[in-house]
Amino acid sequence: MPPPSAKQLEARLGFNFQFGISRDPRAKKTPATFQLLQRVDEISTRYISYGITRIRKSEGIKRRTLEILEDLGPTLWPDLNETGERDTSWLLVPFDDSNPHGSTEYPKDLVFSDPIDRVT
Repeated sequence: MPPPSAKQLEARLGFNFQFGISRDPRAKKTPATFQLLQRVDEISTRYISYGITRIRKSEGIKRRTLEILEDLGPTLWPDLNETGERDTSWLLVPFDDSNPHGSTEYPKDLVFSDPIDRVT
């Protein structure tokens, strides 16, 4: 089985960008995703000369990625409100039997405050 594409990984994280987060103009208009793009760009610029093997083994990249997750995670994947909803235009609608039009890649709302969701 081939590794998932960037678009598939984004869908698993719940991102709702047709052309991918880095190419969709809407991502730059939402403060939460704009900050994410800026931080990822900083990592890309710093480690652009690394090969794939070195990237996968880099503790620096891993540390910076975890810092981004800790800083932006609560904003990107906020808790649901009392009615079980949230106002996050950058996230997909989860798939379930009552919503067959949601993303099959994103079966439930991820929330940063749930430790289980952080390892999903």
